[in-house]
Amino acid sequence: MWKKKLEDLLNFEKEFHPEARIEDYYKIVFQSIFGPGHLVKDYKQMFHFLEEEWDVVIPDESFPFVQDISINVPVFRLSLQKCKAEAVSLQLIADVFFQGSSRFQNPLQEKFPEILVDLAEILVDSKFGFTQGEIEQVLPLNQGSDFPLKHHSWVYRDLYHPHYRVILGSLLHACIA
Repeated sequence: MWKKKLEDLLNFEKEFHPEARIEDYYKIVFQSIFGPGHLVKDYKQMFHFLEEEWDVVIPDESFPFVQDISINVPVFRLSLQKCKAEAVSLQLIADVFFQGSSRFQNPLQEKFPEILVDLAEILVDSKFGFTQGEIEQVLPLNQGSDFPLKHHSWVYRDLYHPHYRVILGSLLHACIA
C-alpha cells in the first residue's frame, strides 16, 4: 500500500539530490512518517534554534518553496532559503512548524519497521548504488521501535545546504499564500 509512494519519494529524492546517501534517504522517510513532532517539545527552545539557523541561511530565490515528502499524510519540507529570499516572517514559520508538531498524526508510525525493510529493498536497486552491507550498517533494521533521528550526511550538507522545516500540509498555505 505505501511501497509505491515510498519508491516515488526515493526516486524523486535521487533526482533532486543525486548524491544523497543512505542516511539521507532514511531521514526523508523518517520525516514523512513522523513529521515535525519528534523535534518540538518547547516553543522557546525551538524558536531559538530556528533563529540561529535563520542567521546563517543565505537567501536563495532558486530554491523551491517546498519539497513534497508525503507517503500517506501531506507533509512538506519548507525551504528556509526561499522563505528568507521572499521575506516570509520567521515568526510565522516558527508558529506553523510548532502547530504542525502538535497536530501531526500518522497511522503508519506503527508500520515503520516494515517501511524500513521496503526502504532497504529499494536502495539495493542499482540506480541507488548501495550494497546490502552498506544499508545494514546505516539503517536501524530489526530494531523494533524508538528509531533514531539521523542528520543529513556530510556529502548532502556540503552539496545541498539543507535548511528547511518539516511542515504539515494542512498548515502550508499560511507560509506560501
